[in-house]
Amino acid sequence: SPYRGRATDGTDIGCDFTALWAAIGGTTPTPTPTPAPTPTPTPEEGWTFCANENQRCSFTGTRRVRYGAAGRYNFGTFTGGVDCANTVFGDPLGGVVKRCEYGEAIEQPTPTPTPVPTPTPAPTPTPVPTPTPVPTPTPAPLLAPPLIAAAHVNATTLASRTAISEPQVAVLITNIQQAQTMFAAESSRYQAAATIDTHLRSALLFARAAGSLALDGRKLGSIQNRLQTCTSRLGQARNMLQVGAGTALGESAHAPNTVATAVIGPAATLSPASRAPRLASGSLGTISGDPNVSPLAATSNAATEVVADALPIELAGATVTIGRWVAPLLYVSPERIAFVVPAGLPSGETEVIVTSQEGYVSRGTTMISAVAPGLFTTAGGAAIVFNATGGNAAVGFDVMSPQTLGYQRTRLQLFATGISANAALNTYPGNDITLESGRVANFAEAVSMQARTSDGRTLSLPVEFAGANSRLAGADQVCVVLVEALRGAGTVELTLFIGGQRGNTATVNIR
Repeated sequence: SPYRGRATDGTDIGCDFTALWAAIGGTTPTPTPTPAPTPTPTPEEGWTFCANENQRCSFTGTRRVRYGAAGRYNFGTFTGGVDCANTVFGDPLGGVVKRCEYGEAIEQPTPTPTPVPTPTPAPTPTPVPTPTPVPTPTPAPLLAPPLIAAAHVNATTLASRTAISEPQVAVLITNIQQAQTMFAAESSRYQAAATIDTHLRSALLFARAAGSLALDGRKLGSIQNRLQTCTSRLGQARNMLQVGAGTALGESAHAPNTVATAVIGPAATLSPASRAPRLASGSLGTISGDPNVSPLAATSNAATEVVADALPIELAGATVTIGRWVAPLLYVSPERIAFVVPAGLPSGETEVIVTSQEGYVSRGTTMISAVAPGLFTTAGGAAIVFNATGGNAAVGFDVMSPQTLGYQRTRLQLFATGISANAALNTYPGNDITLESGRVANFAEAVSMQARTSDGRTLSLPVEFAGANSRLAGADQVCVVLVEALRGAGTVELTLFIGGQRGNTATVNIR
């Protein structure tokens, strides 16, 4: 054989396997029969075989493909072919060789495009009707003008009378207050509201001053003068009540001496001793004003007699009203007034009004208390004091003072105010003092004097007398005894206490 010594599969023409086996073994082997091929099953109608398992099933177009055997299939739709394998279809029947078959081509319909809806045209907007203009409301009628006019008429009538009582003036005061209240509610409707308000307040203060003078009853001319000024201020306010009005000065004819424009100045009211804004009925008081704005009085003037019953209620054309009462006056000037607080005033904040015949007015307030103790001092705080035992000392006081028959304890007399007006504090009449002019109440049992030394010691000094000074209305005096412990103390602070109230501190020098 030409293929001797070479590998061969026994199919070449040069090799006779029958002769070969006979030569080798002497027998011829029975040949293994070639198995008959498994017939490819006939596909069902509508299906075409395309591949066995793990082969490629090829076709054109898009077809529905089934994968399986013996009536168990998994289905899918593919385009151009598909691998016939479990990895694509899953295993519909385990342990069996499966195949793929495809069906008729599936026409992929071209989707009908969704028609674009024709937009609904926006409706033509209904035109907004032109609003009917709201008519401007007619403003409510002004109520202040008739009230001010009525007060003006009342003041004019009252000022012309030759007999004027406090109740008549009280009606006028009520009229003005009602007009003020209504004007305040309507003030936004006037360009000159601030000026009108000042005229109304000034008119009210002059009416109150007239009322206190009428209550006293001694000064008809002064009552008429205050009412004339009140009338003038009401007339000015009345003329300015026209909407948009500027100024109105034509009413000053009611009071010839009245200043043309209403101005209300300050009236700071204090105790002249303690300098505190607290006064007691019957005590001394002082008022400070601003002469450049509203002088308290036209000129400086002092009372010729300073005892209580002789004091005037008007000096240099000026009067002082505290609460409902006129105050007795000691001294007046354009910037300061010294007066005595009227007796019987209720405790609490009280209005203070200073008016003049020239038409000036100042106003303030102060507190009224049952007691308001205060020691008079110099500008440096030293007490206004003298040795009541004997001998005057300008530099200091000794604990003992010489007398005709030897020495005795020094008694200091200090000037004060705010002590003697409260009779209820005189709880021990047995120590009162009897004089030819009458009995003088001694409030020593209600008064204490504390002495504090520069080294911090506090001592209580015996009080022998505390009461009114009969020579000056509103003034008090306190007499204390110096104790031995004060010898050589130098500057000592004295503080007055009465009725639970603490006064100011004054200093004395003890040698």
